[in-house]
Amino acid sequence: MRVVIENRYPEHLPELELALNTGLRLSEMYGLTWESVNASRRILTVSRSKNGETRHVPLNVTAVAVLSELRKRGDGTGRVVRNIKGSPLSDPRYWFEPSLRAAKIRDFSWHCLRHTFASRLVMAGSTYARSKSF
Repeated sequence: MRVVIENRYPEHLPELELALNTGLRLSEMYGLTWESVNASRRILTVSRSKNGETRHVPLNVTAVAVLSELRKRGDGTGRVVRNIKGSPLSDPRYWFEPSLRAAKIRDFSWHCLRHTFASRLVMAGSTYARSKSF
């Protein structure tokens, strides 16, 4: 799938990388604002998660780099996820679903990226994913 995105929708690779490296839900990622990102402390805050609680998400090196790239698309205020022209984005379906079809991947959704993130954490020996419900 990554190859398809690189070839057909390269401007959306940061969105894929951010999802794979933070485990954010679709609504959390596309609703994320710069006020919730603390790059120097390498943490972002989801002020209202699915269950209504505040959640702090640690940022790895890749996530910090992706956020730095996304910051260049805007002025560092408002929504984080923007297109290359600087307009906020609210949904990946117009590029994500065609990418899945082109890669011949079935039964996969955006939420599966969250599970990929959690699986990678567990395989790396982290207890963070074990304490969260993905």
